[in-house]
Amino acid sequence: AREAGVGKVGAVVLALAAAAAAASRALRDPRPQAVESLRIEGIAATDTAAFFRAVRAGDARTVRLFLSTGLSPNVIEPDGGQGLRAGPALALAAARGDTTLVATLLAAGAHPDLPNRSGYTALFSAVGAPNAAVVVRQLLARGADPIHEADDGQLALQAAAAEGDTLVLGLLLRAVPRARLATLFARDSGERDINPLTAAAGAGQADAVRMLLRAGAPVDRPAARPPLCAASNGLVVDAPNDVEGARRRRDRQAAVVRLLIEDARATADPPCDGHSVLEWPVRANDTTLVAYLLAHGADPNRAWSEESPPVRAVLGWCEPALTADDLSGMRYLLTHGARADWRPDSSAPTPLMSAAYRNAPACVDLLLAAGADVNARDGVGRTPLLWAANPWNARVLAQLLARGADPRAVDRDGATALMRLAYPRDDADAEERGGAPLDALAVLLRAGVDPAARRADGATALDLARRNGYRGIAVRLGGAGTSGRPGPWRR
Repeated sequence: AREAGVGKVGAVVLALAAAAAAASRALRDPRPQAVESLRIEGIAATDTAAFFRAVRAGDARTVRLFLSTGLSPNVIEPDGGQGLRAGPALALAAARGDTTLVATLLAAGAHPDLPNRSGYTALFSAVGAPNAAVVVRQLLARGADPIHEADDGQLALQAAAAEGDTLVLGLLLRAVPRARLATLFARDSGERDINPLTAAAGAGQADAVRMLLRAGAPVDRPAARPPLCAASNGLVVDAPNDVEGARRRRDRQAAVVRLLIEDARATADPPCDGHSVLEWPVRANDTTLVAYLLAHGADPNRAWSEESPPVRAVLGWCEPALTADDLSGMRYLLTHGARADWRPDSSAPTPLMSAAYRNAPACVDLLLAAGADVNARDGVGRTPLLWAANPWNARVLAQLLARGADPRAVDRDGATALMRLAYPRDDADAEERGGAPLDALAVLLRAGVDPAARRADGATALDLARRNGYRGIAVRLGGAGTSGRPGPWRR
């Protein structure tokens, strides 16, 4: 002040002016203060991992400090893994449903369509999150593409349909120009089916299905998976600990099936990736829906592929533990036109052969009761008895023999059921084969299968048992008349 030739009052004025200038500089460039604030908290301004930790925790203050240092809101998370767990920050904030953080990042210049490593944008991440509709509005207002396609072909529109969030679905549909939406609905996406109607039907979301139908989504697209197939497929619910929840899910799926057929006039028997639309209600034992589909034109014997008829497809999952009650859907189908012996040609195995091979007594009983041929042959001459020949399969062998199976049947190599007991199998190592149960052996010997018979290459059942490590079978056959004399089992 003395140098300037001013008094005390002048000194105060100069000091205030200097302070104002410093404050103005700080307002113009907040970075130094932000860096210092982070330093005080023990965080380096260059620590992007700390930035993403703050985003994940919803710490808006720390996020703003990082952004004030000049950190780009579009930085990709380092070592962030894959899928929705990886950055960018906007996608993480959207997945949290954090509207404040989303607004902060957008104001700082976050790109609304910046994808993560899997191609998912913030719009997709917002679907199913808290405050989903608010976040979607924020993103759409900043120009987010409502039909951005992720690397796997998924769309936010598709996710909203599967979620059944009609508010978000409506926002997305209104954000897409009508011509672009029509192009999306009509396009052939092949295996990467992005049809939102299929997604809604597969999740049993009836309100979303209605909304999409009103928007022009096609109910029958021959080049893609029809929505009716997805709705039917959803009937198979694996929830053993939530019986009531599984029942509600099946009820929703059945309602969507009816909605598509009655309101949208969907074809009741479309090709479902090579399967029949009847397959899943039969597996779910929903006889009411099976009857409904049959009444609307579904063919119980239609062959969309080699495995497609319901009798063949459903019995492909027969298991030993199944009971007659588990097969009420199949029983209904067999009594309403399905052929028990359906196969694509005479060389293929029949459903009875498949059930016998899988050691499924309930399935075998059901097919035999429906008139399946117990002595049918496949392309290599095997009968259901030969398919069932397995050391652990005594009960099914007895079932087939009791219903007239020929115990002396051989395949084209001359192998009897007794020989096939000793064939090597992937389901048992040598030690297990050595301890294989002998009940099946006893069943076949009692039925009159000749232990001395020889295969085309000259091998007997005893030779095969010794060669493949079935020690117990070999010991029993050693005294079972292989020399031509009656052994103890035959006696």
